[in-house]
Amino acid sequence: MRDKAAVLIIAEDAIAREVYAELFSMRGYGVVTAVTAREGVKLSRNRAIATVVLAMQTGAAQLRRKLHALRPTLRIHVTGLQPLCFDVMAPQARKQLH
Repeated sequence: MRDKAAVLIIAEDAIAREVYAELFSMRGYGVVTAVTAREGVKLSRNRAIATVVLAMQTGAAQLRRKLHALRPTLRIHVTGLQPLCFDVMAPQARKQLH
C-alpha cells in the first residue's frame, strides 16, 4: 500500500464499486467502500481516508460539500460514469486486470 490512508469509494452501483475497488487495490492503495452517502460519511469520520471517489447518480454534489466541511483537506473526485457503462465495460475491464 502506498499510503496508510485509504481510498474511499462511495457508489450505489455494485459493479461500479467493484471496478473502482479493483483498479485502486491493484495499484497498491488500500480501499474502503460504501454504498450510501451516510455510510461514506461515517467511514470518513472513523477511518484514515486520503481520497474519496464518488460514483453516484444523485446527491454527489451535496455529499461532496458535506465531506469537505468535515475534512477540508480530503481529495474528492466525482465521476461522470453511469452504472450502465460499468455493466458494459466490467467484463472487458476484468479481462485486462487479470
